[in-house]
Amino acid sequence: MINGNAQPLVQCLESFFTRQSIRAVLYLNESALQTVLEAFWFQPSITELCLLADPAAAYGAGRYKFADMFILGSYITIPCLEFKSVPLTALWRGIHGGKRWSAADLEDLRREITTMQSEEELLCLQVKYFQRDNNRDTQALPNTTIKAMFDAGTQQVKDYLELIRLGKSNGSHRGICDSRVECQKQEGTTSDLYSYVVIAISATKVLTRKVVEQESEYTFRAVACTP
Repeated sequence: MINGNAQPLVQCLESFFTRQSIRAVLYLNESALQTVLEAFWFQPSITELCLLADPAAAYGAGRYKFADMFILGSYITIPCLEFKSVPLTALWRGIHGGKRWSAADLEDLRREITTMQSEEELLCLQVKYFQRDNNRDTQALPNTTIKAMFDAGTQQVKDYLELIRLGKSNGSHRGICDSRVECQKQEGTTSDLYSYVVIAISATKVLTRKVVEQESEYTFRAVACTP
């Protein structure tokens, strides 16, 4: 991915997920996907990179944004990743509505997804989520599609890169607000920033989209956090 080719990562993740049981991946979410990807990654990376988006806003009201993963394997080319995950149960509800499911049903659905070779076919799949309260499903949300999730992720990483390229924030202007990253400005040296959306469909298929590239006058380095 550092070299702009995400296919080896896709193959690695799909191979890993398809070896897992239904029980192990039933509720796979973005946090779990992020953890798995960290385990496959060997370059320094920063997860949940804190970005100051609106200095005038209060905490919880749009002041901060958090990039899922910022990879610092090179000073020159640095990808920023946004993760999306579609659990099997959400896909089942999107396709079959309120019909009850069994483990065998979900296994059949997983095999059906495996046979889908067209990205367009995958993007059109319907997904239904529930609002959760105290770890219980309380209210059905409107159906969405995997394409809509991809589009939302695309806008997110565009926003992240716009903030990252500004370098370090001092609290009064937009930029990186994270002690784990050091930003330096050196004459004649720039960094090429680019972004990917990575979406895992029912822990079976993995799609990636390279979204945007930005140039920054800063270079970036991971630093150890002090206690």
